Amino acid sequence: MEKSKVLVVGGSGYIGRRLVKASLAEGHETYVLQRTEIGLDIDKLQMLLSFKKQGAHLVEASFSDHRSLVDAVKLADVVICAMSGVHFRSHNLLLQLKLVDAIKDAGNVKANTSSRWNIACEDDGGRAVLLEDGTLRENGGGGPVFPAETGNISPQNQERK
Repeated sequence: MEKSKVLVVGGSGYIGRRLVKASLAEGHETYVLQRTEIGLDIDKLQMLLSFKKQGAHLVEASFSDHRSLVDAVKLADVVICAMSGVHFRSHNLLLQLKLVDAIKDAGNVKANTSSRWNIACEDDGGRAVLLEDGTLRENGGGGPVFPAETGNISPQNQERK
């Protein structure tokens, strides 16, 4: 089996840490996005350092710095977004859309899986709306951004409107 370069966003969360461990166990070159805006939570920092000891690469990027996100995405050919939507679902939806923009601009991602729990809202009052057919579109226009059920997009299989 061909090994991938995997970027995990939300790698220190409940599901994300398991995805990082599984990626490493399968022998994939694994990158974990370290979000500078999160600050220093000692438990998360220890977990990230543990991943580094196991062979993961820590990549600093910020959702408020598009260029840093694009640079992080360019390191991988698979992007997995495991950010939790538990506390700030609409906010995380907007962050996820920033990640989609970075993936599109990077142009090298073969597969992207986004967390459905991040987009399970009818309308965040801002940039995106989840439609009844399970697609996500930008508020005030355009067609679908990507299917909500799988969250899979790539520049090769779907264009953003």
